[in-house]
Amino acid sequence: MPFVQARMSKDLSESEKTALQKELTAIVKDELHKPAGFIMVGIETGYNLWLGESRLENGAMISVQQFGSANRDAYNAITQRICDCLKNTLGTPSDKVYVTFQSINEWGWNGQLF
Repeated sequence: MPFVQARMSKDLSESEKTALQKELTAIVKDELHKPAGFIMVGIETGYNLWLGESRLENGAMISVQQFGSANRDAYNAITQRICDCLKNTLGTPSDKVYVTFQSINEWGWNGQLF
């Protein structure tokens, strides 16, 4: 039920995209206690991002949507882990990463609402 959308200014290889997908799935699974089989991840690379007047060569906008809500501690842990992951695997500075969260009350799947 969670959907993680990663928009990356840096171009990534297919193996980097796969590794990122696996890590984002693991973070959401661990922190939101959701089954991995229901976590959808979308990754866009080569995405034009600016922070203020500066075009980011290596920045990211990560959006996490989920059915229902979680507490602030979970969102803080997700933010920290995502920033650590991007810094350690792609060299993306944490101050060039935004992470947003959206709680969804009505979520459809398999022809019906949850």
